[in-house]
Amino acid sequence: MKKIVSIVALLCLAVLTLTACNSTVTSVADAQKQAFQAATLVKSTASVYDGETEVYRYSKEVVVMSDSMSVTIGTAELNSSFQLNETTKSETLPLDRNAFKGLNLNKNNASEQEKTTDEEGKQIITLSVAKTNIPSVLGVTIEATTDAVVTAELVDGKLMSLSMSFATATKNIVLQYSYNY
Repeated sequence: MKKIVSIVALLCLAVLTLTACNSTVTSVADAQKQAFQAATLVKSTASVYDGETEVYRYSKEVVVMSDSMSVTIGTAELNSSFQLNETTKSETLPLDRNAFKGLNLNKNNASEQEKTTDEEGKQIITLSVAKTNIPSVLGVTIEATTDAVVTAELVDGKLMSLSMSFATATKNIVLQYSYNY
């Protein structure tokens, strides 16, 4: 009888832990959706590294105004002289907060690794995404060779930054998002 009670207690603890972890993933996903609806400045950067050398960067900065958005897109590629050649393009578009794209995080493709709060109240949440789930998180076809680490920083429940890093067979990928309100 004691053995059955112990097993049931362990199962209950496992269910509570999984539920708590899944709610953390959901809270990051919800914070990202809220950021897209409330932020006045959204910056995103995708960087590709060969070892320690950045070989490609795509950046997008969106400044939200009352009825429009100023969008600046930059790309940088390593040239034959091993210098990053950067080009930028800016345009003003009608306001469309549904056009923001982020990480598709959910309880089926991510799990909580760590959750801390610093002395200033900033909450740091670290999630793990299995390498087989990275394509669903990004919405692209990619063959990762490592699991991804996702780090979210929240202040008063507002998402301030979100990053994701992982490796493919030949490159390291780092995605970064920041939000200002």
